[in-house]
Amino acid sequence: MDFILIIKSFYKRQFKNREFIYGLVIAVVLYLLLFLDYYFSTSAYGLGAYFLFPFIMIWIPFLIAFILRFSKKGTLRQISRSIIVSIVFSGLFIFSFQKVTFYILDFLAIPKRW
Repeated sequence: MDFILIIKSFYKRQFKNREFIYGLVIAVVLYLLLFLDYYFSTSAYGLGAYFLFPFIMIWIPFLIAFILRFSKKGTLRQISRSIIVSIVFSGLFIFSFQKVTFYILDFLAIPKRW
């Protein structure tokens, strides 16, 4: 639903460059935090990356953006729009860096727990 709103808003030029920049920064920070979490861990659940990356980078921000979207304050609505843009960037990161994202345990040579 929000993805369709983003596309419509993009064609109507309702998004500001600031929202795209904030969205990109949010997505990069989340991706780096998850990567560093795995980098400093000694072992991890074998299928954890398949659940953790989408949950942290897409589902939680979506819930936050959904809640903020109905706020009466304009600044919170702008934050909501930046978060929605970050979800799009996060999806692009996950699919663009798929070998690093989903095979992060092999990429970092971290022992797997089952």
